[in-house]
Amino acid sequence: MQYLCTANSTNTKTGNVPSIWIGATRKESIQSCVDVGCPLLHKKAGGQGGGDNNLCYAQHGTPKMAHATMCKSAANGKDYSLSNAILHGSRAAKMVRVGAIGDPAALSPIDSAYIRQTIKRAGLSLVGYTHGWMMKTARHWRGSLMASCDTLEQADQAIAHGWRAAVVLPYDHTERKITTPDGHTVIVCPAILQPEIVTCNNCRLCDASIPGPVIGFPDHGPGRARKLQNQKVTK
Repeated sequence: MQYLCTANSTNTKTGNVPSIWIGATRKESIQSCVDVGCPLLHKKAGGQGGGDNNLCYAQHGTPKMAHATMCKSAANGKDYSLSNAILHGSRAAKMVRVGAIGDPAALSPIDSAYIRQTIKRAGLSLVGYTHGWMMKTARHWRGSLMASCDTLEQADQAIAHGWRAAVVLPYDHTERKITTPDGHTVIVCPAILQPEIVTCNNCRLCDASIPGPVIGFPDHGPGRARKLQNQKVTK
């Protein structure tokens, strides 16, 4: 499994930070999600999602088109190395986003170690998520990536196994703070609550190397707009 790295980002939520995209081809990227059994990948792509289920915004939204373009450029020799991305990144960048698309758990331990060490040497935080936290082969990411969980119960399970957790919340979730069944605090992502003020780059609560609460993300996948519209109609 290979990866591609970009120096800059127009993503207003993350801020202008270097990003790592899993997979040097679209097939590789999708396979990384299949390998970890991600429930947000559509059945047509080999996953479990579809219908009324949440769907991955990256693999089924606009990021997949950007990734496809990058794959073609990489095949033609463009430099998408991590060192190059960090060198040409914004001076305001305080983090590297690991997993702009695909799942980092599919990367080899050698590649994962190189990524962690390179980001640390650059004085940057590492922010990323994996659905592969239950896999033994992903243990080397524990303490570096957030466990991507689909329920509050899963968040408790991840924490019990030594991970920090992030969890998907219902698309119409409105509370700012809740607790898991085991009593762990869950706060809604500050960058979602105050997008005009907060970005991932100036927040970095999802840096799994430091203690913190469970971070909740109300469903923002491709089907969210349809769900909100259906809710209005039923009212």
